[in-house]
Amino acid sequence: MEYNTLNEEYGELELLASDKSVLSELSGDFSLPDYQPEIKRLLRVTASMLPPSKYFGAGEAEFAGNIDYYVLYMGSDNEVYCAPLTGEYSVSVPIEKDDNIDLGNDLITEVKIVPDMIGGRVTSPRHITIKCRLKAHARIYGKKKVMSGVTRCDGSIEKLKDTVQNSSLLLGVGETIHISDEIIPDLRDGEFRVICADGKVLVNEVSAGKDEVICRGELHLKLLTSRENGSLPSSFVRRMPFSGIVSNPGITPDASVYAKGTLSELTLTVDEGRIYVEAGVMLETVGQQNQAVAYISDIYSTTNESNCSYDKVKVPRGISGFNRNFTFSESISLSETSIQEGASVADACGYASVDEYKFEGNKCKMIGKCRFNLQLFDGRDYSNAEIEMPFKYECEMPETASAENTECEAEASMISCRGRIDGDRVGLDAEIALCGRMWENKPCTVLESYSLGEELSGDEGRILVCYPNKNDTLWSVAKRYNTPISQIAQNNKLSQNARPDNSESLSGTQYLVI
Repeated sequence: MEYNTLNEEYGELELLASDKSVLSELSGDFSLPDYQPEIKRLLRVTASMLPPSKYFGAGEAEFAGNIDYYVLYMGSDNEVYCAPLTGEYSVSVPIEKDDNIDLGNDLITEVKIVPDMIGGRVTSPRHITIKCRLKAHARIYGKKKVMSGVTRCDGSIEKLKDTVQNSSLLLGVGETIHISDEIIPDLRDGEFRVICADGKVLVNEVSAGKDEVICRGELHLKLLTSRENGSLPSSFVRRMPFSGIVSNPGITPDASVYAKGTLSELTLTVDEGRIYVEAGVMLETVGQQNQAVAYISDIYSTTNESNCSYDKVKVPRGISGFNRNFTFSESISLSETSIQEGASVADACGYASVDEYKFEGNKCKMIGKCRFNLQLFDGRDYSNAEIEMPFKYECEMPETASAENTECEAEASMISCRGRIDGDRVGLDAEIALCGRMWENKPCTVLESYSLGEELSGDEGRILVCYPNKNDTLWSVAKRYNTPISQIAQNNKLSQNARPDNSESLSGTQYLVI
């Protein structure tokens, strides 16, 4: 039958189109700046990354940006130095999506890219090759049209309508927040030299406003310094508070949000025994804005044969966004590490990651690992040791969430850490920051398409009696006999307080007069 007698309205659901994790290998050759001393021995290489630019084409999403390496090494004068080097990265993630989900012109993409393994090799006193493996996880969302209304001029269409709470993912990147500070170091142990500086961003307060997200936090600036008195290099952390507003169109105060930050700029000036710090912090925000979307889950005609096709989808509803931090403190026997007896810890750095989520009762358990890199000194020479330790963090889920359908995505970062050797054990302490979101996937069956066939033959003069089975509802019986819902309810004095597709709609009914 032609559709010219039907009017259709459509709504849109935002659904997960692609969920992929990939590994990408980077390799680059670098030369030291002219003002840097030559490399006698490489000690360690660390990295930090700015938020990527996003591109889409030919069935792939590409994420590209700059990666900053910090090369700690021993110079020819047996002093410790750090060379900051900058490279580029690019990660391609294939997109395998449902053809019925439209990605649109702007990708709605939640991406997490972290350095997984970093190593370096000195090829000459002023040249180094750095290899880095990146781990990328990208969730890409698109829009799916769903029928939200159908009418026919003669009123012979019966529709089963429903609404579902669907979250839109709203992403924001803020302008650089500039902060400054002045540090007066203790000069009683002699003049100092700043070997290297790095910073981690801890966002500890996040709230949604109208089209914006308000963030507060601290930049944990770490300075590694050496003294002229020949003592071991030492480090200290300076906490620099900041606040900022990130534009995020579409966000309202009832949205669930989280934020993460990156050190984007850092300048140190040493003058007359003081350290002047100029730093820049870049914030990214992710919001989940829930809204009700109407859709039709089933349809039939009381006058014509009906042919329907359906699609089963998982509709995400935002539950919460979170920014939290906790203290990690463990120890391990020296015999379980590569550390030799008599060594002391000169410096420590590390990474943290969340690898698994478990939902039990009203708890979400995030399981991950901390990877520590310890710089050691045995009285004559420097060495390093890597130690990996597991961690577990629990947080409560809202009462409205079900463990069966809830998912979580979180990022972990090691804001600060230190190592210490006590006798035959190594103590490891760290402050870990977690940020992420939880959402619930509601299974829904939506009407994908339908058509009307031949007219039905009349049953005038016949009385039909139906004995419903245990799985029948008022809707299933009415559709089976192509009869209006209201007619069956009236014939059998049924209450219509319950939804027609609910098992309660035929509660206590032994038979139905159709």
